[in-house]
Amino acid sequence: MTDTEEQPTTISVTGVTEGIVGLWEIDPAHPDGEILVKYESPVEAAETAGVLQALAEGRIKKADKADQQKAADAKAAEQKAADQQAQQQQQAAKQPEKK
Repeated sequence: MTDTEEQPTTISVTGVTEGIVGLWEIDPAHPDGEILVKYESPVEAAETAGVLQALAEGRIKKADKADQQKAADAKAAEQKAADQQAQQQQQAAKQPEKK
């Protein structure tokens, strides 16, 4: 893509059924060249034919602010748990071994 070419329009989409992948697509139009659309996991996607078809079939939906907030909250909770685990491991490493 050259500097004079327009970037494709992107939308935030999410899956609609828990445990089911709504869409997996490899296309250079997507921001990272590939998307995996899962339940409550909004991703930025180009409006490709595959995305539009999945939207029309109801396998995915446009993510609203509530979907994006749920995803952000879940990511923050995962990070907090990982930070706590790392802190516990560091503390355990500092403890002298018991003989």
